[in-house]
Amino acid sequence: MISVVVAVDVEFESSAAAALSAAGDIAVRSRPADAVELAAAMSAGAAEVYVVSRYFPGVDAEFRDRARRLGVRILGYGSGLVSDWGVAAEVEAGCPAEALCDAVRACALAEPADIPEPPTAAPVYSGSPGRIVAVWGADGAPGRSTLAAALADISSRAASTILVDADTVHASQAVMLGLLDDASKIAALCRSAESLDEAVISRCTARVRPGFDVVTGLSRADRWPEVRAAALTAVLEELAKRYSAVIVDVAARIDPDDPLADPFYDRHAATRAVLDSADDLIVVGAAEPPALVRLMNVLGSERARRAKKLHTVVNRVRESAVGADPEQRIKQTLMRFVGCESPVLLPDARDALDRAVLSGTTIIEASPKSALSIALWDFARTLGLAPAARRRTGRNRRRGLADLLRSSLRDTGAGAVEPSAIGQ
Repeated sequence: MISVVVAVDVEFESSAAAALSAAGDIAVRSRPADAVELAAAMSAGAAEVYVVSRYFPGVDAEFRDRARRLGVRILGYGSGLVSDWGVAAEVEAGCPAEALCDAVRACALAEPADIPEPPTAAPVYSGSPGRIVAVWGADGAPGRSTLAAALADISSRAASTILVDADTVHASQAVMLGLLDDASKIAALCRSAESLDEAVISRCTARVRPGFDVVTGLSRADRWPEVRAAALTAVLEELAKRYSAVIVDVAARIDPDDPLADPFYDRHAATRAVLDSADDLIVVGAAEPPALVRLMNVLGSERARRAKKLHTVVNRVRESAVGADPEQRIKQTLMRFVGCESPVLLPDARDALDRAVLSGTTIIEASPKSALSIALWDFARTLGLAPAARRRTGRNRRRGLADLLRSSLRDTGAGAVEPSAIGQ
């Protein structure tokens, strides 16, 4: 008796399962609903042959990598799978029952085929065009998204930059930047990870201004399965070919929600994929004592220790949180417990940040002369993201009525007018 798992398009599922069940020597063990259930069946060795179609929900490059590691026998249901996936055999979708059963029998006797490795992308080197910068940090709200948006804004004034919201827990860049779009651009890019071209990328990005593009995050947190780790890695590699800097905002957690869950299909696999792809890793924490403890836990983790280039940022530094001389206290604490020698300290600027969110822009654009903006420019220079000369771009300043009247009088050669005379 040949055991079979049927994972084909919904329009063919019933007929294919009925045809196989009618054969005396074939038993259909399961009909999974998506690739997660299919991967679980493969891991458990539920069948000898897996009948899989190209467009079965969730089947992507990551699934094919998993099948390769498990060495299962896959019968392609649909044309082109032998050449594209490297499976041993395939049948036409909707083929006669006899042809399907014969193909299953032949597949059960064959050796598992090695699915070819995907082509390796050209390496991306730190400091060169295509630099990937991940903004990570401790749990809570230490300011990861604010920092990522500000760095992307500054970087865009020097070279083409894209900000990617890959936070699978609380995506917020769209709201912060006033890009209210129900469609999740990160999910759309991941769905098209194997066929990314200029048209797809242009359709899946929002433009803040020339040189500054944004890939918005998930519109709902429960859509995290749409952002698979392998697909997100492919998206970042493709974006790095087109932009000089790719700034990625990610969630705090990297461990699976359930320690017994499949590690290839958990919410935080996307964060791990970004950290693995990053040339620079920025770890953000807040200046409050509980937040500093969480930051030190992150800095002491294996993930932080093996980062290519690690930058530590402490946000919202103020006396009211840690006492007098907060900068020195924070530096001493981090040096003593985790050996962090030169953290970047950013001052508290809640009023300026509120104005930025209300205006739907970054702190750099909303309050360019604030202490926080100046500190962010200094940090961006340290990273090599800032232009050689600081300049302000974007919205033009609106001219008031008095300015317009003075300009008009100068153009006509009239004398100066006292401010008190305006409006009389």
